[in-house]
Parts: sequence; C-alpha cells; structure tokens
Amino acid sequence: MNRAHRGPLLLIVAGVLLLLAVVAYLINDAETHSFRLESSAERQSLDAQTRRSISEMKTLREMNDRLRSDRQDLLDRNVEILESLSRIEVLLGSRPSNRP
Repeated sequence: MNRAHRGPLLLIVAGVLLLLAVVAYLINDAETHSFRLESSAERQSLDAQTRRSISEMKTLREMNDRLRSDRQDLLDRNVEILESLSRIEVLLGSRPSNRP
C-alpha cells in the first residue's frame, strides 16, 4: 500500500474508532443510568417498608401498653374481690349460725 492510500484509510479507521468510542460511552451511560434508577427504586421500596414497619411497631407497642394496663386493672380488681371475699368470710365466721 502506498502513501497516497494510507491517508484516507487512517481517516476511516479514526472515524470508526471515534464512532466505537461514542457507542461505548452511550452504552456505559445507559448502564449507569439504569443502575441509578434501580438503586433509587430499591431505596424507595426499602423506605416504604421501613415506614410500614415503624408504623406497625408503634401500633403493636400501643396494643401492648393497653393490654398491660387492662391486665393491671384486672389484677387490681381481683385483689379487691379477694379482699372482699375474705371480709365476708370473717363476717360470716364471726356470726352465730341460725341452724337448730
């Protein structure tokens, strides 16, 4: 190949390499953009799950607090009932029986 033919051939090769570089850049940019979108979507999904979990945890804590309060109320009432029964037994035991 003589010098006269090398010039246009080098220009063609340079053009093809430039075109390949542009295509590689566009592919890389599209892939990076896709990863960013996927990461953003995953982050949003995790944020939504976290908010739901926090809300459910608050609800469960409130239910637990209510159940503890109800349980304590029942225990207090049970103690009052047992004390009343004890007083009744004492009163019934101290009275003379009316049996013949």
